[in-house]
Amino acid sequence: MTAAVGYTSIHACWVRGKFRRKEFLEKYGNGNKNMEFVIMPAFNPLCGGVAVNREHIGGALFSLADMEHASVYTLEGINLGTIRNLR
Repeated sequence: MTAAVGYTSIHACWVRGKFRRKEFLEKYGNGNKNMEFVIMPAFNPLCGGVAVNREHIGGALFSLADMEHASVYTLEGINLGTIRNLR
């Protein structure tokens, strides 16, 4: 996150959202159309992590995820809003 004065901080977080329904059903026609995803933070410092408020997160399922409207939560459970609001 970047504060109004320009200070940038990095926080571990959970991300919860839904897949884009049309693209999801095209790829997985008989799948659950209300499928949701959860991105867990890396709890091991050796595993690293990914900045979720960047434009593109690599991976096969992330291309189907509606990342703009996914909710971001701190490890304490505080809702930070959507990824679109954190950019």
